[in-house]
Amino acid sequence: MKLRRKRVILAAVAALLMVLGVIVVAFYDPGDSDEAEARRLIGELREPSPFRKWLPKFGVAQPSRQDDPGAVVKDLVDIGRPAIPVCLRALRDDDDWRVRFYVAQALGRMHPVPSQAPGALIQSLNDEDSRVRCSVVDTLANIPSESDKIIPALVRALKHRDRDTYKHLCKAFSQLGDKAVPALVDGVKDERWQSQAKAAIVLGQLGSRATASAPALVQALKDEQSDVRTAAAWALGEIDAPADEAVPALARALEDESPGVRFRATLSLGKLGAPSRPAAPALIRASRDKEPDVRSRAVRALGLICPETKDAISTFIHALSDKDPSVRKTAAVALGRSGAAAKEGVGKLTEALKDEDAFVRSSAARALGQIGRAAAKEGVPRLVEALKDEDAFVRSSAARALGQIGRAAAPAVPALIEALSDTESYVALCAARALGDVGQTAKPAVRALMEALKDKESLMRWEAAEALGKIGPEAKEAVPMLERALKDEDKPVRCAAAGALAKLGLPDRGLPILIAVLEDESPSHRWRAARLLGKLGPPAKAAVPALTEALKDKDEYVRCSAAGALAKLGLPERGLSVLIAALEDKSRYLRRDVAKMLGEVGPPAKAAIPALRKALNDEDEDVRKAAAEALGRIGPAAKAAIPALRKALRDEEEDVCEAARDALNKIQAAPARRARPTGQATRKGKR
Repeated sequence: MKLRRKRVILAAVAALLMVLGVIVVAFYDPGDSDEAEARRLIGELREPSPFRKWLPKFGVAQPSRQDDPGAVVKDLVDIGRPAIPVCLRALRDDDDWRVRFYVAQALGRMHPVPSQAPGALIQSLNDEDSRVRCSVVDTLANIPSESDKIIPALVRALKHRDRDTYKHLCKAFSQLGDKAVPALVDGVKDERWQSQAKAAIVLGQLGSRATASAPALVQALKDEQSDVRTAAAWALGEIDAPADEAVPALARALEDESPGVRFRATLSLGKLGAPSRPAAPALIRASRDKEPDVRSRAVRALGLICPETKDAISTFIHALSDKDPSVRKTAAVALGRSGAAAKEGVGKLTEALKDEDAFVRSSAARALGQIGRAAAKEGVPRLVEALKDEDAFVRSSAARALGQIGRAAAPAVPALIEALSDTESYVALCAARALGDVGQTAKPAVRALMEALKDKESLMRWEAAEALGKIGPEAKEAVPMLERALKDEDKPVRCAAAGALAKLGLPDRGLPILIAVLEDESPSHRWRAARLLGKLGPPAKAAVPALTEALKDKDEYVRCSAAGALAKLGLPERGLSVLIAALEDKSRYLRRDVAKMLGEVGPPAKAAIPALRKALNDEDEDVRKAAAEALGRIGPAAKAAIPALRKALRDEEEDVCEAARDALNKIQAAPARRARPTGQATRKGKR
């Protein structure tokens, strides 16, 4: 019994000593030195033991600051020089990844950066924990003074296979810019093919800053590893490579045994745009590739590079019979881009209106509309049939196409009238718009459009009023209905009715309303009225004083709409400065609309070229697209924007890339032959 009691007492004493030991350790401070403080701070970054977590609750220790590591890092940085050896040891030897992670950050934030830090950080690029490697990469990227040592080490770090490290390396190389190119070029020649491929991709991500890497990437297209060749093919389309180097190499890559290489080569040739024309024969062969993705991209590239050439159009027509729907759809889109030159493809497009795939049918309908009047004879009857397609999207595309064909689509007027009652409101709206675009030959639709002026949907009433105005004097019987519409509960409808009356030769009835709306309390109504006055053209000359006054409106949208209207009325100089200034507005919608307005102004808007060039870097993709389109409409006068447009060919959004290509083609188009001076003799019958 006594022996048991002694054992219990000894166990209790041992437990008490352990508690006292932990408390002593918790409060023990080997000194007040800065180095000791640094060790203590690093200890706070470690994961505390379960026992250590409980001590603060009893008031026998301070809580850990693990939840606020940023504050610990700041304190280490504030200690400065005395903390350096402690941090270096922790970076090298500490078992806790959190410590190594945050110590790397602390070393990078010290000013000046400790001379030993870059070497230690470079060694830590091989840390076993990917989170630590990511922290080290971010830190090294912010030490520009040692870039000569750091950049090659970062390139070597591409050997790591985890995605997080690679993502942080890409960010670091983007930050380092063109200084990283020589080392990355060496990386493309690395003995490890994974590092080669990653280096090539990083070069592509650097864009035009890596143009000098083109020869190395061309050489990489011959590498024995398909992943390296694929990465090189993609990168050549991103770095603004000289066409005389890149295009022949990419054309040869279209014969590569790897489908991935062939696919990327077609993408890059399409991105390079018009300079890729010498590769057209190779792309035509690739349009018959065994892989549908390659065929589709080859057809698309041809549509971007040389859609108007006879060989390209023949290729598109052949591709409309492809067994893969994505290829057929791409072929239809390409024929639409060819415009009137694709007249011989109308027959195949009308057949495609019966395709089993709704996307193909819709694309075929849109293509017929883009070909325009040249597609009328064969296309209109088939588009009329498409107005009854089971797919609403196809029906709406058919209606829009008939509107694009214009007066030549007069035989479709009865079918479009019927489409005004479509169960899908969007189809009915497209039909109303198409009737207006058909113009005066749509006279039989006047009564149906008058009925549509009574529709419960304000959008339909608005489209009906617009259409009646476009039909013109042939719609005079609608005047009473339009006059009643001047009192419609919806102001946009009233504005549309006023505009229609002006186009029907009664500006005195409609213009006063539009001019009055310019002073409406609602900004949306004011800018709508201004835009409508611009659309009216010369009949709206009486509104010039009111529009000039609207340039002082407190609402930016109203000022810009008034400026656009004045430009369309032949007075661009009055409002151009307003539009240019608005390209810097906070609203992305306004910036987009202003870019479109400048495009509508055309060549007289050449003073806006610098601002539009800057807008190609806008954070919003719609603004970038509109800016590219506007520069294309300004035409050859926008030559100064060519470098910026070439850079936009690498935009992450495909629509922006296409707009940039179109703009480059328009700006770089051969100038029209000069008119013969007055009085110079001409040869009749010799053309």
